[in-house]
Amino acid sequence: MEDEIMRSSDRVDLVVGDIDQRKKNKLKTGIAFIDDAMGGLVDEDLVLVGAASGVGKTDLCTLIALNASAQDKGVFFFCLEASQNEIESRIIYKKAVDMFYKDPDRPNIRPSYDSFMDGSLSSKFLIYLEKAVTDQKKDLVQLRTIYKNFDGYDISTFKRHVEVVKKYADLLIVDHLQYFDTPGKNENLEMTQIMKEIRGVSLKTGIPIILVSHLRKRDKRNDGVVPDVDSFIGTSNLVKIATKILVVVPNYAQKKIDNQKWETFMRVCKNRYSQAKTRYVGKLIYDSTKGCYLPDYSLFVPHKGGFQLIELDKNQYPSWSRRSVYAKLGFS
Repeated sequence: MEDEIMRSSDRVDLVVGDIDQRKKNKLKTGIAFIDDAMGGLVDEDLVLVGAASGVGKTDLCTLIALNASAQDKGVFFFCLEASQNEIESRIIYKKAVDMFYKDPDRPNIRPSYDSFMDGSLSSKFLIYLEKAVTDQKKDLVQLRTIYKNFDGYDISTFKRHVEVVKKYADLLIVDHLQYFDTPGKNENLEMTQIMKEIRGVSLKTGIPIILVSHLRKRDKRNDGVVPDVDSFIGTSNLVKIATKILVVVPNYAQKKIDNQKWETFMRVCKNRYSQAKTRYVGKLIYDSTKGCYLPDYSLFVPHKGGFQLIELDKNQYPSWSRRSVYAKLGFS
């Protein structure tokens, strides 16, 4: 107990060392807007990622996992919703599609992930899948996946797993919160306890954790363009405990770019270390032919209670945005 109660005059000696350690361990997600608005992932972070069903939460986490492992970081992906080997299937499919669209002599077929998963994909695509498996194996050495089995998965099991892997882990991804077993009758109370215990894991181990959660169904009459912290399903304690919160929503009013590119809005609506960044909304473009978000993004600010978004001129971009840096260097 005495070790927990220290004079601040003694604690200040630890501050510089903590900063150096966080700088050394800082991890980039590889998605430009998130890294700019969130400042990357640092020790002890608990990042809550929210989106509605079918928006692409698992896909986003898979991209982050791949980008982190490419930085030679140990990533442990707890796949509580996915079927066995689904994450690996997504990764291989994305790589194969990228190879397919880069091939000027590609066959006249239209690959899709659902046809890949249900076995109806053309056999002409098989050569790209085989090449993708060979290419990706070396990039997946640092990524480990843990799938929920038929016996269920509770917070105690998660903590036991973390105890085993913590010396190898630089990032934990949990997809997602609502798939932890909650055998009691008060789900909100149990979710709060689970959230507290996950936060305890990040504090005890120092490992940043990305935790995915559902958002409630969008109400077109009463909800703004981009969800906020009040949109999470369940108890408000979730947003109180997280250090950073990212919400993701498609641009439902998108003017068609083409059939392979889709606009997505993202907002870091909580950042314990830089609350000023939370007023901005980023518009990103997801390119399904590459299986990733394109590196550039546009910035908006909510208007009229969030029911409208006003796009910023490039000269208005905040200093933390790489677009601001580009503008100062004379690039568009």
